[in-house]
Amino acid sequence: MSGLAGRFAVVTGGAGELAREIARRLLAEGSRVALLDRDEEGLGKAAADLGHDALSVLAADVTDEGEMAAALAAAASRGGGAIDVLVNNAGIEGPVGRIVDTDVADLERVLRVNVIGVFLGLKHGLPVVRDGGVVVNVGSTASLRGAPLVAPYVASKHAVVGLSRSASHEVADRGIRVVTVCPGPLDGRMIRELDDRRRARGQVSGSTLRYGQMGEVAAAITFLASDDASFVSGTELVVDGGRLA
Repeated sequence: MSGLAGRFAVVTGGAGELAREIARRLLAEGSRVALLDRDEEGLGKAAADLGHDALSVLAADVTDEGEMAAALAAAASRGGGAIDVLVNNAGIEGPVGRIVDTDVADLERVLRVNVIGVFLGLKHGLPVVRDGGVVVNVGSTASLRGAPLVAPYVASKHAVVGLSRSASHEVADRGIRVVTVCPGPLDGRMIRELDDRRRARGQVSGSTLRYGQMGEVAAAITFLASDDASFVSGTELVVDGGRLA
């Protein structure tokens, strides 16, 4: 991808499977990458797996404003004063069940990670993203349509799109692009657990070509972060194998 060599990227949810593949792709393109997560043990495992001198880690909880402000400021220092690419990737799946059976506490937990986490990434990340930089927020096909039994997750991912679209207008004068990537079901822990719980309730995932691979979404994010996507902002890129067709 053009223009990624030498750039500095921060990826939240850094201990997770998708973040690891995003980092792998960006490192291969010549970027420096910092993975951010509250799971320090998981960050250590990711760093050991990637084994790259251009990789570093930051310990912070995306739902804690003080920690996020400090971590993103520290990241900007590592990037020579600014971040070139910020990927707000941290997210959780939440409960499976009907709205009428869902506890408010479970809804709040999902919203704190999936919405407040992205909000804080934008609030404290945008001031230190370099003019002309890129923010990629990770949504879902659930950002674009409803689904039974996962209303907290669906609501949270719809909110990610709203945040991205609004932010794209607010920083357009700085040449910063803000986009959302919307993956379909990916072959990993989260979708396996969700599908197991859905099957237990007699509900299965909708039709799709197949489960996606983490690397396929990472490739899309790498494209969005690159100069090849220089006129893409305030919109969503769906990577779902035709699920929403």
